[in-house]
This record gives sequence, C-alpha cells and structure tokens, in this order.
Amino acid sequence: TGLVSFDFERKAQRPAAGPAATLRRVSTTDGTTLWIAPPFAAPPSSVALTLAPAHRAVRIEFTLPSFETDLLSRGKLQFRSRAAGLDRDWSPWSTEPQRDLTNLPDGAFVFEVEARDALGRTSSASQLEFQVLPPWWRTTTARVGWGALGLALVSGVVWGRTRTLRRRNAHLE
Repeated sequence: TGLVSFDFERKAQRPAAGPAATLRRVSTTDGTTLWIAPPFAAPPSSVALTLAPAHRAVRIEFTLPSFETDLLSRGKLQFRSRAAGLDRDWSPWSTEPQRDLTNLPDGAFVFEVEARDALGRTSSASQLEFQVLPPWWRTTTARVGWGALGLALVSGVVWGRTRTLRRRNAHLE
C-alpha cells in the first residue's frame, strides 16, 4: 500500500553478454598505421598481421560500440587485455582504450581484448594475431647462406693447405 511497492520474490537476473569489443587501429609508436578498421563495415573479431623486424613496438587501439556515460559525461567502459605468449594473465580493468606492446621478440602472438560496460556485461574477446619477423640475418635463408659461406671458407683453407703440401712434396722429391 502507498506510493512504493517492491517485489521480494523477484530474483535478480544476470545481465546478458555485452557487445564484442572491436579492434580499431594498430600503429607503430612513431605513428605509422599498420592496420585500421574498415569504415562503415562491421570490424572483424579477429585480425592477422605480419610485422617487419623494425616494428618491435606497437600501439593497439580498441573500443566497444556503446556510448553510456555517467552524470559528468565520463565513459563507463572498461577494458582488459592480454598478449598470449607475452603476458601470463589478463591486465587489470582500465578505462584506457589502447595498449602499447614494446620490445617484442620474434615469433607469433595473439592479442586479446575484452570490454565491460556500465551494467557489468563482459564482451567476448576480440583477437589480433600477429607475427614479428626476425631480422634478415636470422632467417632460415640467411642461416643456410652462413653455413654455405663457412663450408666454402673451410674448403678453401683445406684446398690451399693441401696445394701447399703437394708443392712442398714435389720440391723435396
């Protein structure tokens, strides 16, 4: 009775999963864009990149298609990320919509990002698969070349020494 009523029998419902976090842009620390989400199209949930040996540091930007704000017009979105092969666990929740990865070693990695909105709904993870190529002198082709060069050097020394010994032998005879 009165102006307010409350249903004590109603059970709280867990919010449904939120929309997926989307990758917006991948750039180097000097500002060179390596990949950007296509305009007016649904961004993919998974992207694959190959990074040149010079790109050992990248900035990955992401977002969530939700524009909820608090009373002071501050965004309520939070993000967490991890780079499989580099991080052991997810990063703490943060309002920063970007992550810098620096001093990347050679190899293949998977960067994942999840978002959480103001209702506490956690999105599914979006992935960025990337590979950092080794410098040219550490590639398989270069190693084969170094091996061939070493073999040629050893063969040349053996041939030269054998030739010297044969000449000396002929001179002594």
